[in-house]
Amino acid sequence: MGPGFNAMNVVTILQTTQGLCDYLLNTYGFIKCKERGIILGFDGRHHSESFAHVAASIFLSKNFKVYLFGQTVATPILCYSNFKKKCLCGIMITASHNPKLDNGYKVYAENGAQIIPPVDKNISDYILKNLKQWNKREEYLDEDFYLKNKTLVEDIYYEMYASYMLDMKNEFSFNYYKNANSKLSIVYTPLHGIGKKFVQGIMHVVGFNNLLLVPEQALPDAEFTSVVFPNPEEKGALDMSIELADKVKSSLVVANDPDADRFACAEKYKNKWRIFSGDELGIIFAYYLMNKYEKKNVDKSKHVFICTVVCSRMLKKLCEKRGFMYDETLTGFKWLINKAIEYDEIKQCNTLYCYEEALGHALTKHVRDKCGISALALWVEIAIDLYEKHLTFHDYLENIRKEIGYFVSNNGYYIVLDPNDIISIFNEFRENGKYKNMLGSYKIVNIRDLTLGYDSSTTNKKSVIMPTPYSQNITLTFENTAILTIRASGTEPKVKWYSEISGDTYEHAKTEINKLVDEVMPLFIQEKKYN
Repeated sequence: MGPGFNAMNVVTILQTTQGLCDYLLNTYGFIKCKERGIILGFDGRHHSESFAHVAASIFLSKNFKVYLFGQTVATPILCYSNFKKKCLCGIMITASHNPKLDNGYKVYAENGAQIIPPVDKNISDYILKNLKQWNKREEYLDEDFYLKNKTLVEDIYYEMYASYMLDMKNEFSFNYYKNANSKLSIVYTPLHGIGKKFVQGIMHVVGFNNLLLVPEQALPDAEFTSVVFPNPEEKGALDMSIELADKVKSSLVVANDPDADRFACAEKYKNKWRIFSGDELGIIFAYYLMNKYEKKNVDKSKHVFICTVVCSRMLKKLCEKRGFMYDETLTGFKWLINKAIEYDEIKQCNTLYCYEEALGHALTKHVRDKCGISALALWVEIAIDLYEKHLTFHDYLENIRKEIGYFVSNNGYYIVLDPNDIISIFNEFRENGKYKNMLGSYKIVNIRDLTLGYDSSTTNKKSVIMPTPYSQNITLTFENTAILTIRASGTEPKVKWYSEISGDTYEHAKTEINKLVDEVMPLFIQEKKYN
């Protein structure tokens, strides 16, 4: 957030919303816009509520039906409500797990999922056509926004809270009495975000009573006082939760990021705390669901699991072994959910689960995005089931690895502040289309360059996955079977890497992948040249 056209402020909110509003009017017409309308939500960050009011004023000035949450809401609840209410568009003001100075403007389409091409480009074009401030919108803004617009704006917080909880009850409360009688205690932190009221609600409907809150992090705090980064992936984010868990003798910690769309977990095993990676969480959820659906004797070839190209190959291996359908998409839940919709509505399949390694999980069709609230509910069900049998999540993972082998990842990132340097790094590896075939002592046997739509393993050398010309993304397969994906972050000044190798033992696989990353990544990124 800050002044200027490259930051979040009232002016850029106005311009963005004017463009989006004009796009909707031209796409759907005035009558549909007035009848079906749009829905707006905001998190607990600085200026989120006022930004939402500014955006609402634009739609009100054009006589849209406007639904607006009257208090902070989780991103998955906004997404759920957009789909439930059959709105033309949903807007969430949030920066999710980013640092405190950030904010964002997340747009959902008519189908309930995040916008994808060509819709995003079309909206962008309309924004550029509507940079000059429109008239009349000021009359809708007041110190008491809700009082001034009470006949025009519908606050649906309580309606949608109750509706979401009812749908989650129908989906996740089959073990209600088992959950209610469980002696297991779990520590929970919303990391100064808005997750508390929604997680407490879903715990009530599934019957679990022993969720212990980290008091210092329980309420929304735009300063994120006790953490450097409010991202459960970052080192130190769960320290306070683990400290409380040790104090109350609990072996499990769960967390959401500040807008509650991500889910994280840590477990104490043999007196050491282990924070599970997104891929480990993903394979645990998938394994549990596969076992559950196999008992129902379903046609497994019609039941689908989907992850992204940077996820572990564990899910692919497990699907192949069990006979379930597997697919993968570009990075980001907008691709995952739109692919799931394609399977469910066009191919007449049943998508059981989508995940990405960045702690995102889609376990319910009611929310067409990642949802950390429902993920936590299912995790509690699995935890109670395991601990009742005197097993741990560590044991559960070992059982999975006995079935598919040991897959070990090494993921990380470099901070590269200049976007031009990022492009140069990738272009120098490409060598004008010739591509390097060695990095240090490691031979490359296959290259997939999604930026250019190139894949050396296909007959026509074209990638099966849709190209992304505006983002850098290269996947390398090495002679030793290791896979390394390197991509530019879409939201931060980072070049991220995701690497993996499988082996018969964890120790051997870990040694091999760490050696490869230590040698290859400095060469790819050219550390000395680009600092």
